[in-house]
Amino acid sequence: NDPDVLALARKVTGENAPEIVSFADLGQVTIRTRDGRTFAHRFTSLRGTPDNPASADDIEVKFRDNVSPALPREQGEALIRAVERLEEQKSIGKVAALTVPPKKR
Repeated sequence: NDPDVLALARKVTGENAPEIVSFADLGQVTIRTRDGRTFAHRFTSLRGTPDNPASADDIEVKFRDNVSPALPREQGEALIRAVERLEEQKSIGKVAALTVPPKKR
């Protein structure tokens, strides 16, 4: 909902590039400035693959985004902490219980 981000998004267009013919060619970003300069970057590997590994922070952010519709924030955070200490857990049952959404009233 940030007005600056929304204003920038209105200036963005997407188009299919005919030279991208396989999943290995993930795409390219090209920025054309008002003064005519062009900046481009071609993506050759997905984030989170061996060629482009995701950081622990990247994985946590993605987990939070994916789990937020199902689990309350506190429960998601408890699950992250439990997984970080998985080797120390006496029972996987406690970790598994954290994956269960609370019952709706």
